[in-house]
Amino acid sequence: IARFQPEQVQAYETSLKYYRDLKNVIDTAFDQNVALVALNAIREVLPDELIARLTGLDIEAIRAMRQTH
Repeated sequence: IARFQPEQVQAYETSLKYYRDLKNVIDTAFDQNVALVALNAIREVLPDELIARLTGLDIEAIRAMRQTH
């Protein structure tokens, strides 16, 4: 990178910005889907431990979701 020409640096930075934006969109969608799965499991009255295993969320997060929903 240190030896890039100015236009190469610009192309690299643009590519990096695009990658980061896309990664943030995917991460946000994933997090929202995990929360949705957890909420549906809570509504089905599944045990907190099972929900934790299915979603990767910790027990405290699941208990907090259960109290608010």
